Amino acid sequence: MSARRIEVHFNEFFPMLWEQAQRQGLNKGSWMAASNLGPQRWSEFAKASGIPSANNAEGRDVSGFYFLRLIGGLGLRSEEIEGLAGKRFTEDQRRELQFNGWIKANKDDLQFIMQQPKLQEAVRQIIKAFRKDD
Repeated sequence: MSARRIEVHFNEFFPMLWEQAQRQGLNKGSWMAASNLGPQRWSEFAKASGIPSANNAEGRDVSGFYFLRLIGGLGLRSEEIEGLAGKRFTEDQRRELQFNGWIKANKDDLQFIMQQPKLQEAVRQIIKAFRKDD
């Protein structure tokens, strides 16, 4: 099965991240482990990013979720990446990082809401009311 293609990805940053991992003395497996990702992800990201891979893995775009994990495994923050890469994030990429960061920061609350159907409906009504006010 082919990996789902996403609209906003960070594929162009993966080669630079891989260079950073190697500078830190990490190999493919240790970097993926430090990022809390399965070892097969390296080959999938490499293929989507244009790096020759050792196997025939399907390509997988580096989503905002995966990007934050990959830089976390290197002990980096998104604010540092633009300087290291020598390129800026697009506005869509910035929004994706903000969204994924917010999800991560509010994970416990979101999981609680997911387990409470009545609360979900209340949240939907509040959002609907706020949208009407805009």
